[in-house]
Amino acid sequence: GRSFGKGGGLDEENPFYRKKWVSLIQVVCQLSKAEKGNCMKPLKLKLNNIGTFYGEHTLDFSELGEMYLICGKMGSGKTTIFDAISFALYGEASGGKERRKNKSFRSDYASAKTETYVELTFTHKGQTWIIRRNPEYLRAKKAGDGTTKESANAEMHCMESRESCFGLQEGNAKV
Repeated sequence: GRSFGKGGGLDEENPFYRKKWVSLIQVVCQLSKAEKGNCMKPLKLKLNNIGTFYGEHTLDFSELGEMYLICGKMGSGKTTIFDAISFALYGEASGGKERRKNKSFRSDYASAKTETYVELTFTHKGQTWIIRRNPEYLRAKKAGDGTTKESANAEMHCMESRESCFGLQEGNAKV
């Protein structure tokens, strides 16, 4: 095992942390080997005007390997990444509806002329799925001045079978 020395982190004199982390890593590795192909694996996450991510941003998880760490400074968007994945799949933030209301997903910097959505590409049981979901938000009217409400929506597509689901109820039921 790796030691970080006295007074900080994992070391031989701090067996509680060492055992806990080593056993956690072993469990994750065992699960990933046993469940390979049956678990959902995120491949790509596209955020458009979501939370701290103004404009379009794409995170390509397939370039990161089997196991990776999401880290960064406070306020850099780590939780937004998890919230976006949870929102794409379930229609709510990772901490539930009480932590972040769906209407608050839209970036404060987004103009009324731009879309707000999350698009997640993932594999599950050997099939690749793309789910795109947008929260309710105000957008510019297509004709005339002012804004109008863009209703929350979802669509989901399987790349192999060409199966598709449209709308919140059908998408939620499929997930």
